[in-house]
Amino acid sequence: LLVDKQEGVYAGGKAEYTGVRTFEVYADYQKSCLDDIRLEGKHLPLPPAMNGTQWGQATMARNLERNCPSNKPCANVICPDPFECVDLWNEYECTAFQSLPDEVQ
Repeated sequence: LLVDKQEGVYAGGKAEYTGVRTFEVYADYQKSCLDDIRLEGKHLPLPPAMNGTQWGQATMARNLERNCPSNKPCANVICPDPFECVDLWNEYECTAFQSLPDEVQ
C-alpha cells in the first residue's frame, strides 16, 4: 500500500502513464490477496466488487479476480502432535493451539 498526498493511494502497483492510453505498472503486487483495505478506518474500494465508496474511488484496476482461493497448502502436510496445519494463504505453518480456560459462569 503506497500513500502519496499528491497522487492518492495505490494498492498493488503504481501505474505511470506513458502515453494517451498506455501505462506501465511499477512495484506490482503479484500472486497475493488484498481484501478489506482500510485507511484511517475507512474502507477503500476493491474492484471488481466495488469501484467506489464515499471515501474513495478506484481509477484503475487490472488483472483482478473476485475471491482469493488458496492452493490448499495443508492438503499434504502432516504436522507432529500437538501441532496443526494452518493455511496462511498459499503457505502453511504447523502451530500448537492453546486451549482457552473454561469460562466462568
